[in-house]
Amino acid sequence: MMYDQVEEWLAGARKAIESVDAAAVARAGQALAEARFRGGTVFIAGNGGSASTANHFACDLQKATRIEGRGTRAISLSDNTALLTAWGNDVSFDSVFAEQLRLLAAPGDALVLFSVSGSSPNLLKALAAARKMNLTTVALLGRDGGRAAPMVDHAVIVSSEDFGWVESAHLVLAHVLTCYVRRAMSEHLVTNGAVEEMVR
Repeated sequence: MMYDQVEEWLAGARKAIESVDAAAVARAGQALAEARFRGGTVFIAGNGGSASTANHFACDLQKATRIEGRGTRAISLSDNTALLTAWGNDVSFDSVFAEQLRLLAAPGDALVLFSVSGSSPNLLKALAAARKMNLTTVALLGRDGGRAAPMVDHAVIVSSEDFGWVESAHLVLAHVLTCYVRRAMSEHLVTNGAVEEMVR
């Protein structure tokens, strides 16, 4: 039996979670709650395993943050296979998220990225597009944050080189952010003043 290896894997997962700055998570959660308060849409993107996390997070934001019958507007840019392959085949895979944002997003919206490396070209292009459109940007990253970390408004970094531990931590953090948005809205922790300060 590989009991020792299982213990080692679980210890690695715990260490990855413990590396996260809780204050950074809270700031990211507040930014998403304020986007929701403004009536904005939260766009989410990732590649590979992070694409499934993006889809999961969009589902949870829509359904699990329902207050008085209304959830958070959330769209996973990783979800439309036909659109992703059309842009990838006809233009460039680097453009698959940025082009969707240019069509769908507006000032006051938010973009959330999931990435272990923080340096995927299509995510960096999406970030550049989001900044031009005055979107709030959040990224859940791994390793040292990569090129995305200094580009975003709110970076949450899981300091691990192991992609499995990072991706697992990202899903946990997606649930934490979902809970944050729901509680912030239900307890009226988002105010007009906070929103005005946020968009200055």
